[in-house]
Amino acid sequence: MNDEPIRHALKIVIWGKWLHYNSSSATPGRRWPARLADFNAPNQYQGDNSALVMGSLLAIPPNVTVESLGLTTKAGKKIFQAMQDYSAYVVDDSGWDYNYLCLERSAELEYQEATGHEIHGDAALQADFAKIIAAVKVVDNNEPNSMGGGGTPRQPLAPPIKN
Repeated sequence: MNDEPIRHALKIVIWGKWLHYNSSSATPGRRWPARLADFNAPNQYQGDNSALVMGSLLAIPPNVTVESLGLTTKAGKKIFQAMQDYSAYVVDDSGWDYNYLCLERSAELEYQEATGHEIHGDAALQADFAKIIAAVKVVDNNEPNSMGGGGTPRQPLAPPIKN
């Protein structure tokens, strides 16, 4: 595992029981940038926080530190920094009481090569990730005209993608 920071938003999958669904909303069970909620969202989504839906941007507040969470793994600290600087989008329902970090296969292989075990089988990293998830807040004003919630970003935005 290299020492380079992660320089982009992450994708996470959380238990649908935490997600909110309001059938009278103009966009029930989702928010920008998500185009859809799960097909069974009216039954699956049972959360009370109306801001936490498919597409929600979750971030670690600036006052939270690696030390205050007691993170111990190099990968956990790297994920923490990415979630504080760039945040993470809720992209799916895990189907059970578990949270997943979505990874490219190359990142999984790099982790396995560096540590000798699979990322999802690393108990210390999973403990760190649970602490990170417990610390996140919904960025409620993340919209097309205020990506990341507006204001001064912690890190520069990526340049536009050219066709």
